[in-house]
Amino acid sequence: MNEAVFDAKLKDALLRAAIVDFAEALSAPEEEPEWTLSYRRSRRKMLSGPDQWYKNKRKPVWKKMLQSVACLLLAVSLTLGTLMAASPTVRAAVLNWLREFIEYAVIYRGVEAPRPIPPEILDSGEGKSTETSTVEAPSSFAEIIQSAQEDASTVNSSQGVDTTVRVYLGEDENAYVDIPVQSNPDCFDTAPAWAPTWVPDGWGIKKIQSTGDDNGACDWLYQSGSGMLTYTCSQASKSTRIIAGLTENDCQRVSVSGAGADYYENGGYTYLLWESNDCFYSLESGPYISPSKEALIKMAESVQKLDVISKYVLNWTPVGSRSVERHDVPGATWEEFVDGDNWYFCFTYASNDAGSLYTQGINTKKVCIDGCTGTYWEAKKERDATYGGTETVTFDDGSTEICHVVSGGQIATIIWTNSDGVSFSIRGAFDEETLLHMAESVIKTT
Repeated sequence: MNEAVFDAKLKDALLRAAIVDFAEALSAPEEEPEWTLSYRRSRRKMLSGPDQWYKNKRKPVWKKMLQSVACLLLAVSLTLGTLMAASPTVRAAVLNWLREFIEYAVIYRGVEAPRPIPPEILDSGEGKSTETSTVEAPSSFAEIIQSAQEDASTVNSSQGVDTTVRVYLGEDENAYVDIPVQSNPDCFDTAPAWAPTWVPDGWGIKKIQSTGDDNGACDWLYQSGSGMLTYTCSQASKSTRIIAGLTENDCQRVSVSGAGADYYENGGYTYLLWESNDCFYSLESGPYISPSKEALIKMAESVQKLDVISKYVLNWTPVGSRSVERHDVPGATWEEFVDGDNWYFCFTYASNDAGSLYTQGINTKKVCIDGCTGTYWEAKKERDATYGGTETVTFDDGSTEICHVVSGGQIATIIWTNSDGVSFSIRGAFDEETLLHMAESVIKTT
């Protein structure tokens, strides 16, 4: 008999003997012991690493005390991370967690953030809550907790409570912090309502687009001469922004309404990024023609929640005109058309809070539109298909057309403000009579 056969027979015999010896214990009804939390933790550590567990058991008491201090410091940092996820105020105060520098680029990411439960919900007994243990914490950490609590008071008290997050401080099962949270209630079924209410002189709204899943983002394009400025607002939980060409050395920390923000200058472009009101914001300008850093910060600090305004439409457009796309966002609307000869033109309107509209043209002239004074800017030159190029446009019905991209010199503009305080503009390669006819046809539908 060789060794392998002998080992197999010996193993089988030992197993049979063990079954006989433990038959009574195996046949007895199972009883579920009540394991303490500290015992379960100790067993998990032993099973996950027996050698390390044995070494820890043999550690002197003074080493264990030092380890406990280290665990406390780690718990403080973990609790800060939890608060950053729970509070827009804290996330704004420590924006670095959103940001990752890779080679020649920076990435900003958002997460689905739980929110603190308002004190009024806890006091009313609604939802789930547990008693919170008091723990010693550094003064800066205490200030962060206070900031999160203050931020929680702004949450709508009618929203329900989901759960609590318990953070343990080291090995002691009685040393922990409970942070009540609820799921982020924001789900934009329309474009975000936050937009600047101040823009630098000479800059005006040229285009607006709602983008992203569930209209979770909105872009406002401003222009001044050949300078371009884009403001973007998106749900913080859905934001991922990659900006090429930036390095950590380009980043300057600035303050927007008392909260941390990132400002960059590189290659003729400027960027300002910040977070507030469960939204992530950015201002991007360039190349080379940009507002100053101070102007961008002032523009960021002017961001407010705009009201939804009435819907207006052009009741008359040149023969054969078709709408290409329309974007209605709180405070403003932008719609693009092509006429019967496949030349682009656009219709824009905005509330007074949203700022000025962009104009193109020369030789201004005052005009009257339904009793309101407006201004007409004449195009520098007539339509010419040899300028501006062409592109293919796909309409909602699936049809496509080759359309003319109108160069700036061929565009005329008409702007006016109605009795409700809403400003309108129509821009396109048209004469004064055609623009006036369209302007006078504008009607309110809702």
